[in-house]
Amino acid sequence: MPKRNSVLIFFIAGAIFLVVPLILVLFWDGPSCGFGDKFSVVPNDYCLSPRLLKSFASFFPFLMVIGAVLIGYNLKRISDSYLPPKEEPDEDNSEISET
Repeated sequence: MPKRNSVLIFFIAGAIFLVVPLILVLFWDGPSCGFGDKFSVVPNDYCLSPRLLKSFASFFPFLMVIGAVLIGYNLKRISDSYLPPKEEPDEDNSEISET
């Protein structure tokens, strides 16, 4: 079984890479920031400019794929740890079968 700390670190890092970009895009492109151009509402200080938001939003899918790969790799490590060990051929048996 892989070490417990490494399993936890991979799951936490993968979850952060998956969830945080989604939350940031939903937050920055939400009603308080997104409708500032259409209505005469002044955007808040935490709102990004549309150009900057588009550049971040185009980069975030790569982070989300990295997070999914980290979680998938961690699940493979866990499932591989439950497999029985591979049997290595004994040198004694190979010598007997050759003679």
